[in-house]
Amino acid sequence: MSSIAIILILISAIAHASWNLLGKSQKPNKAFFLLANIFGTLFLGIIASSSSNLIPQIPPQVWYLLIATGLCQTLYFTGLSNGYRHGDLSIIYPVVRGLPALMVVSISLLLGRSDQISTQSILGCVFIFSGCLILPMKRFQDFRVDNYRNLSSFFALLAALGTVGYSFIDDLALREMREIPNTGLAIWQITIVYAFFEGIFTTLWMAITGLPYQTIRTDLLLLFKTTWSRAALTGLIISFTYVLVLISLAFVSDVSYVVGFRQLSIPIGALMGIFLLKESAHKPRLVGVGILFIGLVLIATG
Repeated sequence: MSSIAIILILISAIAHASWNLLGKSQKPNKAFFLLANIFGTLFLGIIASSSSNLIPQIPPQVWYLLIATGLCQTLYFTGLSNGYRHGDLSIIYPVVRGLPALMVVSISLLLGRSDQISTQSILGCVFIFSGCLILPMKRFQDFRVDNYRNLSSFFALLAALGTVGYSFIDDLALREMREIPNTGLAIWQITIVYAFFEGIFTTLWMAITGLPYQTIRTDLLLLFKTTWSRAALTGLIISFTYVLVLISLAFVSDVSYVVGFRQLSIPIGALMGIFLLKESAHKPRLVGVGILFIGLVLIATG
């Protein structure tokens, strides 16, 4: 990985872990993520407006990819919010984050991209997934298959599939966007325009799949009256962190490097919890952080 990609993802991971630390006691639902996406998209729209000359030049195939990535983002948010509702995400959330690293590198190999991924990086993704499984445990004896055979695990898998989907699609779409000739725009400007439209399609898909349900509409109205500012702040952070991730795609040979290294937010969050919130430093947690760190180093230097 290039140093630029590492720095961008490092900043993104710290911001992501910080938001998770602040929201540790809250379990966001789909209405919360819908409102957060609305605010985040408005924020991106303000910045993207200065690059509006790019819009007429966007290739037709990119619009189809935007529709698809919006659906994948919706699968991710739906899986994550339902995972919060149906189970203990102290076990499930690390799996949501770690599983895509393994899935993306597997798909990349199946697509014949083995020449773009080093053996060292593949090993790093295996380490990351293993660390994600160990990290939530209080004791090593806690690992049981039954812990993952439940409805919460189904939604975790749904969220992971959504992550894999939008990661591949965004990589493909941004490669197309960066090849548009004579735009006079920097990579970050092209990326923000793309992220703005991704936000629009994600919001539309979330509205289509959520608003028909009375509970979602009720939750949304309640959020507007009470904690809309938290949703707005969350939307800004989500947009900021993901734009950095999208920009980093321009500086790696394969998307699996970015998906794997993004999991840096997990050990950062775990260490923040230990040192800032004074959470218990269980032995499996420390071992999991260590394994994750080894995996991240393997990817970064691979």
